[in-house]
This record gives sequence, structure tokens and C-alpha cells, in this order.
Amino acid sequence: MLQNRAVAVGDDSKFSDVQVSLAPLNGDLANFDFDLSFSKEDVGASSNNIGYSGYGRYDGQDFTFNGPVAEVKMYYALDKKFNHDHKYESLVWVEQPFRMTINEADFKVEGADLTAEAKSEIVTKLTDSLIKYKLEIQDAKKEIIG
Repeated sequence: MLQNRAVAVGDDSKFSDVQVSLAPLNGDLANFDFDLSFSKEDVGASSNNIGYSGYGRYDGQDFTFNGPVAEVKMYYALDKKFNHDHKYESLVWVEQPFRMTINEADFKVEGADLTAEAKSEIVTKLTDSLIKYKLEIQDAKKEIIG
């Protein structure tokens, strides 16, 4: 699914060299699929069967981490848009904000003692990096999708 993707931590962080991988929580990648929805309010794909694992350094200590992604959801909702050229209102599908949720309570760490603030920081940076990766794929960046 995703192997050893660098997590942007910033120069002012005690974290460094953080890498993350995504994989199905249950089953293998060959049989993984998203849950699809088709309704007026929600046309899209979601999953609660994705997990993450990774490694990095915190304040000089090597650590590993893992846990479940609570939610991944990309979807469109039906909306109305007025066509000013032809003076009519039409129904259009509008992309809704992408959701990727990682709960701090599910974030397991081994090898380093992270404060509550540090744990919150790395969960936020991990989530932000994965959302950025999704946007790069959506923008069809050649270096990302080959």
C-alpha cells in the first residue's frame, strides 16, 4: 500500500528520520478493498481496515510505532450550482474534505519515552504527511505515481 514514506517533522522538532508504512489491518494487500458508498449525500470510498507502522528517532532515541487508522474517507456530495451563462441551476458533485483520522490513544510507541505533547506532535505530523501524500497522488505528480 505505502512503504517507508518520509514524515515531514520540521527543523525545530526533536523527531528525525521518521518513516511510515500503511497496510491492511486484516487480510493481505491483494484482497484489500475500500468500502464504497453511493447515495445522494455520499459518493465515495472509505476504510477502517488500514494500519500504520514506522520508525524514527526522538531526542536521539530510536523508536518504532504502530496503530490503526481510525478512518480514511474520500467522498463527494451532491450540491447545486447556478450556471450564469445559460441561467439555470444544476446539480453537481462537489468533493468533500478528505478525512484521515489517527487517534492518539491508539498510537503505540516502543523504544522512546514520548511525552503527551510529543505523542500529539508526531500523530499530527503523521496525519498531515499522509494527507499531503494523498494530495500529491491526486495531483498526479509523476515522481509519486511512477
